[in-house]
Amino acid sequence: MVCLWSLPAAQQFDLKLAQFRLLVQQVTDRDALAQQRGLKIEPQLDPLIEKALVGVYELQRDLKESDPRLAQARAVLTSVATYYRQQELFDVAEAALKVKAEKPIPAADRFAQYLLAGLQFDLATREQTQRWEEFRG
Repeated sequence: MVCLWSLPAAQQFDLKLAQFRLLVQQVTDRDALAQQRGLKIEPQLDPLIEKALVGVYELQRDLKESDPRLAQARAVLTSVATYYRQQELFDVAEAALKVKAEKPIPAADRFAQYLLAGLQFDLATREQTQRWEEFRG
Protein backbone atom coordinates (compact mmCIF):
# COMPACT_ATOMS: atom_id res chain seq x y z
CA MET A 1 0.00 0.00 0.00
CA VAL A 2 1.27 3.47 -0.89
CA CYS A 3 0.98 6.25 1.67
CA LEU A 4 -0.62 9.42 0.31
CA TRP A 5 2.14 11.58 1.77
CA SER A 6 4.82 9.60 -0.08
CA LEU A 7 3.37 10.65 -3.43
CA PRO A 8 4.53 13.79 -5.27
CA ALA A 9 2.46 16.91 -4.54
CA ALA A 10 0.72 16.88 -7.94
CA GLN A 11 -0.44 13.30 -7.45
CA GLN A 12 -1.58 14.08 -3.90
CA PHE A 13 -3.66 16.93 -5.31
CA ASP A 14 -5.20 14.69 -7.97
CA LEU A 15 -6.03 11.98 -5.46
CA LYS A 16 -7.62 14.40 -2.99
CA LEU A 17 -9.58 16.12 -5.75
CA ALA A 18 -10.89 12.75 -6.96
CA GLN A 19 -11.96 11.93 -3.41
CA PHE A 20 -13.89 15.21 -3.09
CA ARG A 21 -15.53 14.72 -6.48
CA LEU A 22 -16.64 11.25 -5.41
CA LEU A 23 -18.21 12.62 -2.23
CA VAL A 24 -20.23 15.09 -4.29
CA GLN A 25 -21.19 12.41 -6.80
CA GLN A 26 -22.31 10.11 -4.00
CA VAL A 27 -24.74 12.74 -2.71
CA THR A 28 -26.08 13.74 -6.12
CA ASP A 29 -26.61 10.09 -7.07
CA ARG A 30 -28.39 9.43 -3.77
CA ASP A 31 -30.59 12.49 -4.33
CA ALA A 32 -31.44 11.38 -7.87
CA LEU A 33 -32.46 7.96 -6.61
CA ALA A 34 -34.61 9.53 -3.90
CA GLN A 35 -36.32 11.77 -6.46
CA GLN A 36 -37.01 8.78 -8.70
CA ARG A 37 -38.80 7.22 -5.74
CA GLY A 38 -40.89 10.34 -5.26
CA LEU A 39 -38.99 11.68 -2.27
CA LYS A 40 -37.85 15.28 -1.80
CA ILE A 41 -34.27 16.35 -1.28
CA GLU A 42 -33.56 17.74 2.16
CA PRO A 43 -33.30 21.55 1.86
CA GLN A 44 -29.96 21.71 3.67
CA LEU A 45 -26.32 21.36 2.75
CA ASP A 46 -25.39 17.70 2.93
CA PRO A 47 -22.50 16.99 5.36
CA LEU A 48 -20.61 14.99 2.71
CA ILE A 49 -20.78 17.89 0.28
CA GLU A 50 -19.72 20.28 3.01
CA LYS A 51 -16.72 18.04 3.74
CA ALA A 52 -15.84 18.01 0.05
CA LEU A 53 -16.14 21.79 -0.21
CA VAL A 54 -13.89 22.36 2.80
CA GLY A 55 -11.36 20.02 1.20
CA VAL A 56 -11.54 21.75 -2.16
CA TYR A 57 -11.18 25.10 -0.40
CA GLU A 58 -8.00 23.83 1.27
CA LEU A 59 -6.63 22.50 -2.04
CA GLN A 60 -6.52 26.10 -3.26
CA ARG A 61 -4.29 27.29 -0.42
CA ASP A 62 -0.89 27.39 -2.13
CA LEU A 63 -1.98 27.56 -5.76
CA LYS A 64 -1.21 30.55 -7.93
CA GLU A 65 -3.90 32.03 -10.21
CA SER A 66 -2.02 30.68 -13.24
CA ASP A 67 -1.99 27.09 -11.92
CA PRO A 68 -4.41 24.91 -13.95
CA ARG A 69 -5.19 22.87 -10.83
CA LEU A 70 -6.94 25.93 -9.41
CA ALA A 71 -9.64 25.67 -12.09
CA GLN A 72 -10.08 21.98 -11.29
CA ALA A 73 -10.63 22.71 -7.60
CA ARG A 74 -12.99 25.58 -8.32
CA ALA A 75 -14.99 23.42 -10.73
CA VAL A 76 -16.15 21.30 -7.78
CA LEU A 77 -17.59 24.36 -6.02
CA THR A 78 -19.19 25.53 -9.25
CA SER A 79 -20.75 22.12 -9.88
CA VAL A 80 -22.20 21.95 -6.36
CA ALA A 81 -23.70 25.44 -6.64
CA THR A 82 -25.11 24.58 -10.08
CA TYR A 83 -26.58 21.33 -8.78
CA TYR A 84 -28.46 23.03 -5.96
CA ARG A 85 -29.60 25.82 -8.30
CA GLN A 86 -31.04 23.23 -10.67
CA GLN A 87 -32.87 21.67 -7.73
CA GLU A 88 -34.19 25.16 -6.94
CA LEU A 89 -32.59 24.96 -3.50
CA PHE A 90 -31.16 28.45 -3.69
CA ASP A 91 -30.53 28.80 0.05
CA VAL A 92 -28.53 25.58 -0.04
CA ALA A 93 -26.55 26.82 -3.05
CA GLU A 94 -25.78 29.99 -1.10
CA ALA A 95 -24.70 27.97 1.94
CA ALA A 96 -22.40 25.89 -0.29
CA LEU A 97 -20.78 29.04 -1.65
CA LYS A 98 -20.09 30.25 1.88
CA VAL A 99 -18.24 27.11 3.03
CA LYS A 100 -14.69 27.86 4.15
CA ALA A 101 -11.89 26.23 6.07
CA GLU A 102 -10.60 27.52 9.40
CA LYS A 103 -7.83 29.59 7.82
CA PRO A 104 -9.09 31.95 5.12
CA ILE A 105 -7.78 31.81 1.58
CA PRO A 106 -8.43 35.22 -0.05
CA ALA A 107 -8.37 33.97 -3.65
CA ALA A 108 -10.83 31.16 -2.84
CA ASP A 109 -13.07 33.63 -1.02
CA ARG A 110 -13.06 36.01 -4.00
CA PHE A 111 -14.06 33.22 -6.37
CA ALA A 112 -16.88 32.13 -4.05
CA GLN A 113 -18.06 35.77 -3.83
CA TYR A 114 -18.08 35.93 -7.62
CA LEU A 115 -20.30 32.83 -7.79
CA LEU A 116 -22.47 34.18 -4.99
CA ALA A 117 -22.99 37.44 -6.88
CA GLY A 118 -24.09 35.43 -9.92
CA LEU A 119 -26.54 33.47 -7.79
CA GLN A 120 -27.99 36.65 -6.30
CA PHE A 121 -28.31 38.21 -9.75
CA ASP A 122 -30.13 35.13 -11.05
CA LEU A 123 -32.47 35.17 -8.06
CA ALA A 124 -33.25 38.84 -8.57
CA THR A 125 -33.90 38.25 -12.27
CA ARG A 126 -36.14 35.30 -11.44
CA GLU A 127 -38.11 37.36 -8.92
CA GLN A 128 -38.47 40.22 -11.40
CA THR A 129 -39.75 37.81 -14.06
CA GLN A 130 -42.29 36.34 -11.63
CA ARG A 131 -43.54 39.79 -10.71
CA TRP A 132 -43.79 40.76 -14.35
CA GLU A 133 -45.83 37.63 -15.09
CA GLU A 134 -48.15 38.41 -12.16
CA PHE A 135 -48.55 41.99 -13.38
CA ARG A 136 -49.31 40.87 -16.94
CA GLY A 137 -51.61 38.03 -15.87
